[in-house]
Amino acid sequence: MRAQKLEELNSRKDDKESRMRAELLPGKRPKKEAQLWLARVEKINSEILTIQQELRGKHLSRACLGKTLPHSGDRLPMPNTFLVGQATFNKKIEEIWTCLMDDGVRKIGVYGMGWIGKTTAAKTINNRLLTEKDKFENVIWVTVPDPSSIFKLQDAIACKLKLDLSEEYGDETTRAAKLCAELSKRRRYVIIPDDLWEAYHLEDVGIPEPSLENGCKLVLTTRSYDVSRRMHCKSIKMELLSKDETLKLFLDKVGHDVLCVPNLKAIMPKVAEECACLPLPIIAVAGILSGIVDSEWKIALEELKMFQNGLMGREVLCLRS
Repeated sequence: MRAQKLEELNSRKDDKESRMRAELLPGKRPKKEAQLWLARVEKINSEILTIQQELRGKHLSRACLGKTLPHSGDRLPMPNTFLVGQATFNKKIEEIWTCLMDDGVRKIGVYGMGWIGKTTAAKTINNRLLTEKDKFENVIWVTVPDPSSIFKLQDAIACKLKLDLSEEYGDETTRAAKLCAELSKRRRYVIIPDDLWEAYHLEDVGIPEPSLENGCKLVLTTRSYDVSRRMHCKSIKMELLSKDETLKLFLDKVGHDVLCVPNLKAIMPKVAEECACLPLPIIAVAGILSGIVDSEWKIALEELKMFQNGLMGREVLCLRS
């Protein structure tokens, strides 16, 4: 859920609570419908916070606080099972992998709207590279800071390489030279910057240009096709799940027991449809509604209808940019 829409929802919540306090007589309780609506907003806030934390991963902040970081040569797989087995997703994984194995393709840009599974695809590629070691020796995963800049991106990469850039604070050119020298020691690596919002010249950051000679490749994820194009990547667009895949994923997360409850069985496909075939909203909404009674499903459906046009519409514009 984008920040503006979430702020609008919480403003409505505050207004409703203020009206309720002003209108209620002493000792009188608010209507159950109002209570359910307010509880729903609190669940949305909690779920959005969880998603944001999972998406960002907090890899950089944990690293800079001094916790143990894997060296680029360490082989630590990432958990990412929720889309494995989906035909649409698997097709894109094979497309990315084919490009990785093609010596004529050095840079790959995986793009698509938010919550469509770009990071999950990159994690799947990361894990596959860890098991198939013949072509590449190292995988360097970089969670791009938000908001990003050359300076912050340099810090993120340096943390993964255990490289100290503190003496060059403020000098991006010298920092880039040190990063380039360190990365040049590692041949045949794949570097994966996840969630780029703007295009960068690799030499400005300190990433050696991937080439046949150094055996290196770049796989980035971004919401914007323009970022991929401007960085001269082979662009691969992540696709929405099919309606059948949407329903299957929703059922897997909410629990197949809903099919045994007539009212829930009838409304469940409508709620799943309002998630716009996007994996993360499907998982988030299904998780909220798992084990919940019929009345809250109706509230969830109305809330999803209310936000879908503004929320998903802006993501579609980003995807087309």
